Amino acid sequence: MESSMKPHILIVDDDQQNLVSMAGALQHLPIIIDIAKTAKRAIYYINKQKYALLIFDVHMPKTDGFQLADIIKSGYHNHHTPIIFVSGVFFDEFSIFKGYKNGAVDYLTKPLNMDILESKVKVFLDLEGARSELEQARNQVQKTLENKTLFLGKVSHEIRNPLGLINSILEQMEDDISPKDREEYMGILKSSTKHMNRLLDDLVDFSQMEIERISLENKPFNIRKEIRYMVDAFSISHKKSNNKFVCIFPEEIPERVVGDVTRYKQIIINLLGNANKFTEKGTITIKIELIKLSNKKIVLRTDISDTGMGMSKKEMTQLFIPFSQSRRDIYHKYGGSGLGLAIAKKLSEMMGGGIEVSSVKGKGSVFSFFTNFEQQK
Repeated sequence: MESSMKPHILIVDDDQQNLVSMAGALQHLPIIIDIAKTAKRAIYYINKQKYALLIFDVHMPKTDGFQLADIIKSGYHNHHTPIIFVSGVFFDEFSIFKGYKNGAVDYLTKPLNMDILESKVKVFLDLEGARSELEQARNQVQKTLENKTLFLGKVSHEIRNPLGLINSILEQMEDDISPKDREEYMGILKSSTKHMNRLLDDLVDFSQMEIERISLENKPFNIRKEIRYMVDAFSISHKKSNNKFVCIFPEEIPERVVGDVTRYKQIIINLLGNANKFTEKGTITIKIELIKLSNKKIVLRTDISDTGMGMSKKEMTQLFIPFSQSRRDIYHKYGGSGLGLAIAKKLSEMMGGGIEVSSVKGKGSVFSFFTNFEQQK
């Protein structure tokens, strides 16, 4: 375990030999031990470090263990940290009550049995580990909920815009308009409804993935023909971007394979859409490469490269995180749900592969994903 991840324990005792003995008995545990001979030094540590457990000697000069606990509970750091009190004198009921009032969770009497000390420390370390895991889970859930709230607000805004535009155009089309205007309005209507449909498709797909309701089909298809038709259709429907689309499909790849053509094409379309969104008057290349060919199995690598705006290393770390806020300014400018890449990653993993990305800011990006198919008999 890395030092930064190890829990800390503070032992306070005015007797150097006791400090050495207790620290020595616990040093083999995955913890970091701090020791202090005075309450003043202990308070210095307590204000500086978060502790999983405090071990205080009761009978110390100037400020005893109970007084030190009382000081901490008055508002210092670690005021919720459990305390084990140690004393050379038998604990009477009054002392026990006083200790519990100040945060005691256990008592030990000197001379210490180091096996018992170790056993009790392990119990509290396990409790601290469980508490830490729960806190991390709670923070993660809170962060996810906040991101989902922001995402839903953004999607509702994305849907509201084309809806408002559609309503406005429909009202104008009720009046007498020229054939040219009617044709232009119909084009806007088609574009707006297509945009809303894509947003809703992303929402449905991602929701089904979250509850693991998407399953893959296993049907034969002509992969060369499907890729060519898909790229041609995408190129025609995105003429306004003025991008050039290039498809590289080596002859060595079998024409007919068995797998889920719909999901395979969905990954490519999502990546093409992303590349086209951030590329202007550039080149977008779809390259299929044969990685493995056996009697039954075919592994393909599909690269979608562009000459667009590219990304920084920091932006790439957040690419596939759904509901991420890292590129909110970009998605606000270019539109979309921001779920396309997360969906592409999940689908590629379902198809037996994964997805990778490399990019240079200002020069473009390359998205690569791997998929498994079967040879058609």
